[in-house]
Amino acid sequence: MNDAGDRYYEDEFTNGARRDDTLLTRLVNRWVVPMVSGLFIALVLYFLLADHMATDNKQRLLEEQKVLEEQYALLEARFDQTIQVLNDIRVRDTNLYLSIFEQEVLPRAQENRTLEEIAAWLDRETLVVEDLTDANRTRLHQLLNRMGCEHLCLDSIDILIQSLDFSLAQTPSVLPLKDIDFAHNNHGYGHAIDKVSKQKVFHAGLDFPAPVGTAVFATASGTVESTLNEHMQHGNAILLKHTNGYQTFYAHLQLSLVNQGDSVSKGQFIGVTGQTGKSAEPHLHYEVRRDGQPLNPINFFFEDLSPDDYARLHAEAQSTQLSLD
Repeated sequence: MNDAGDRYYEDEFTNGARRDDTLLTRLVNRWVVPMVSGLFIALVLYFLLADHMATDNKQRLLEEQKVLEEQYALLEARFDQTIQVLNDIRVRDTNLYLSIFEQEVLPRAQENRTLEEIAAWLDRETLVVEDLTDANRTRLHQLLNRMGCEHLCLDSIDILIQSLDFSLAQTPSVLPLKDIDFAHNNHGYGHAIDKVSKQKVFHAGLDFPAPVGTAVFATASGTVESTLNEHMQHGNAILLKHTNGYQTFYAHLQLSLVNQGDSVSKGQFIGVTGQTGKSAEPHLHYEVRRDGQPLNPINFFFEDLSPDDYARLHAEAQSTQLSLD
């Protein structure tokens, strides 16, 4: 049964009746097909543009990642430099404290805890770009500047210590003879009776009785200012010059092993004892002078004498009012 209003025509190919769809077809072709085509093209364009935008974003992110990697590599290099400087300061500081205070600057356990805290901070998952660039760069610069100052200070301390070491080496501080018998008659500094002339004279040094041929050692580093040979008073003698105006004098030697102008070091073997010149018995006459003025040598044996030895030597020298010169 045909619907009312429908139009039909005879199909010449099939000899049958067909409904006339011309109006519907024209509506579809005019409105639906363009809309579907436009939607399809829009979808294609959208995906193309989206892929292009995603590629641009990816490229930009890759470039930013490359920049960050370069910056991080620079920070790592600066950090390694900082660690090297810190290790150097640590070694120098430890050596300094061990030599002066006989203890470490920072207990090893506490130092390890500190390093673990630093490592934990560096391993945080919450680090952001600013932590690894601006903030850390500023901190590293400040740290390097401070460590540079520390290095200058330590260099100054090293120079000072070297100067003090040199000054100490040039200061009389040891005995001129080894194995001194402090119970023996060691004749002291000051006014005494000359054993030869029997007159009271000023004795400018210490007399150490010793067998002929006993080794004599320099009590400080310096240079040989002069030597005496067969001098009427002092016999064979050596005068050493040190820094800070100090001089040491060794008299009545059997033999001198150094010449004028020679450099000598503290503890160096410079001669042997004898009985030359004006001498009542074999001994070493030893003097310490500063700026030409005699000083009591007993105050310049602090590297060799214990407090008890110093007390015994001082008492013996004070009790003997005779001079062997």
